Amino acid sequence: MRSARRLPVLWCRPVWLLPACASDPSYTASVATSEEISTLVEVSYSPPEAEAWVEWEGQRFDGAEGRAVVYGAGAEATLELTVHVGDWVSEPLAAQTGPLPVEIPPFTVVDDGPLAPRFILASWLEAPDEGSGVVVLDAAGQVVWYDLVEGLGTVAFLHKVDGGVLYLVATHSYLPDAHAVFLSDDGRDRVTYPLPMAHHEVLPLPGGGFATLVGEARQIDGEDVVGDTIVEVAEDGTQRTIWNAFDHFEVEENEGWGVQAYPEGADWNHANGLAYDEATDRYLVSILRCTCVVAVERATGDIDFIVGGPDSDYAVDDAFGPQHAPGWTADGLSIFDNGYDLGVSRLAEYTLAGGEATLSWQWQHPGGYVTAVLGDFDRLDDGSHLSSWGTLGEIIYAEADDTLSWRVDVEPLHVLGQVEGFESFE
Repeated sequence: MRSARRLPVLWCRPVWLLPACASDPSYTASVATSEEISTLVEVSYSPPEAEAWVEWEGQRFDGAEGRAVVYGAGAEATLELTVHVGDWVSEPLAAQTGPLPVEIPPFTVVDDGPLAPRFILASWLEAPDEGSGVVVLDAAGQVVWYDLVEGLGTVAFLHKVDGGVLYLVATHSYLPDAHAVFLSDDGRDRVTYPLPMAHHEVLPLPGGGFATLVGEARQIDGEDVVGDTIVEVAEDGTQRTIWNAFDHFEVEENEGWGVQAYPEGADWNHANGLAYDEATDRYLVSILRCTCVVAVERATGDIDFIVGGPDSDYAVDDAFGPQHAPGWTADGLSIFDNGYDLGVSRLAEYTLAGGEATLSWQWQHPGGYVTAVLGDFDRLDDGSHLSSWGTLGEIIYAEADDTLSWRVDVEPLHVLGQVEGFESFE
C-alpha cells in the first residue's frame, strides 16, 4: 500500500497577523492553515486566557487557551473571519485553506436536492487495496475534513463521536495488525487501540468506550477455524469479551471454508455488523455465513433470539441476505440487504411479533443494482434515511417519503464503507 501524504510538499502554510487597534494594543489575532488537516483554519489570539470566539459566515467557533479552529470551508477556500477576544472585535481577517492530499478520490454530487444532515462522515477504500481514508463531505460534495491510513489496512467502519472520529483499521489479510483510532476534530490528538483480529465494526457505547467484532482462531477436528466474538474496549484500552460464537453454535463446514478470508483459518462466521440498544442492553450482530441476525444480552452473553438462517426463532416472510448494518427499530430490526438472490440491494425493516419476522418496509437501490461488498443504512430521527452502497460507490439521502433527494458518487474503482450524518464539529 502506498504511504499517505498529508500535504503536497510545495504547499506553504500562510499566516496572517492582525494587531488590535491603536487604542488597545494588548490584543492580537492571527490565522493559519492547519498543519494537520489542510481544510481547517486555526486562529491564534492573545491574551490566551481571554474568552474568545471566531465568527465565519454566521457561525461561531469557540476558542480556548489562545486557539480556535474553523471547520467546514473545504479545500483551497478563502475565508473572511472576525475574531472576538474579550470585548475586542477584530477587523475582518482573510484566511486560506490548503489543497487536499492527492490520495483522496473525487466525490461528485449527481442529485443535488436538500440534504438534512449538514455533514456526511464516510470512509473510502481504493480497489484493489491501494489506499483508504476517512472524509467528511458537505452538501456540495466538498471534502471539509479527512484522515488517511498509513501502512497496512483499510477503513470501512467509523463513527462521529464527541470531539473527533473513531474508526477501525483492518483488512482480512492483516488482521493481526488491526487497530482502532480516535482522531480529534482538529487533527492534533490521535489515540490508537491495538486490536489484533478486530474487524467489521467499531461501535461507540454510551458512557464511553466502544465495542468491536474480534475473530478467534481455534482448531476444530484438526482444522483451523475462525469464529467471532463481541469485545468491549474501555477508554483506557481495557478489553472484555461479551459473547463468543464458539459457545453458542456448533461448528459446521460452510461456504467460508473455501474463501480464505482469514489466513488464520476457515471463515466460519464472518460477522459483519454490530448494533447496540441501550434501552434493552442488547447487541444485534449480523453473521453473514448463516444469513442471520443474532440478538445478544450484554449482561450475560446469552442469545435472546435469531432472525434468519437455519436456526431462526422467527419465520421470515421475505428472505434477506447476505446482509450488513443491522439496526434496532421500535418493533424489530433493520438491515442493509445486499440481496444477491433478490437481484437488487435494498434497505429493509422487519417487524418481530408472534413468531413472525414481517417485512414492514423496503427501499431498493434506485438503479436496480446489487452492491457485492459492504453497505450501510441509517434511519434518521425525522424518518428520512442515509445509506452507502459499497462497491457501487454511492451515498444516498432520501426524504421521509422515500423520495431520493441527494446522492454523491465516488471516483470509479473506489468502495464506500459506513456513512453517518452529523450537524456540527462543535
